[in-house]
Amino acid sequence: DEYNSTPVYYIPISDNTTIISSKECTISRGKDESSNFFDDYFFIINQESANFSLGVSDESYTTSCRIILDGGSNIKSDYFTHQIISTNGTVNLYDVTIQNNYYNYPNGPGGAAVYVYSNAVLNINNECIIQNNISKQNGGAIYADIAYSDNTNPGKIVMYDGIIRNNKTEGEGTCGGGICTYGEIIIYSGKIYNN
Repeated sequence: DEYNSTPVYYIPISDNTTIISSKECTISRGKDESSNFFDDYFFIINQESANFSLGVSDESYTTSCRIILDGGSNIKSDYFTHQIISTNGTVNLYDVTIQNNYYNYPNGPGGAAVYVYSNAVLNINNECIIQNNISKQNGGAIYADIAYSDNTNPGKIVMYDGIIRNNKTEGEGTCGGGICTYGEIIIYSGKIYNN
């Protein structure tokens, strides 16, 4: 849970970045409150111009290269955890699973798996699975925001393929067990159920 004796709280992305794996791999949040491994987010895309791709986009690749981001929801408590991915730019997910995150940051925007800022874009591709996430705010899995200063430039979600299942909100007055968006959502294919 440390890199060169420095705690790994999250990985900041501020430029065009692609992360792939040659085989299936799992990245997990620390299993208890004393761990510093992804104590905050997993990835923060902090520039509007940044384009972050996670996973292999080539569908002809025959080996399973799935990247699993596991929130370790067994630490569900008063310990505050954030979204797995928070984006101010463009995120492209390919053959990725985002699961088991418990987002309970007080007065936060929501989206236990992915938070999409205003002007940002989330593209879901190639059999992605977003499952078993819980948010104390809106958007059990995904929350797409809007600029509160003038209610413009909403975040955008485009689903080309994949599954969004078994996610929920549990805060009082919350909505969007699977997805909560103030912006545009385009679904070409995929399944959304049991949220």
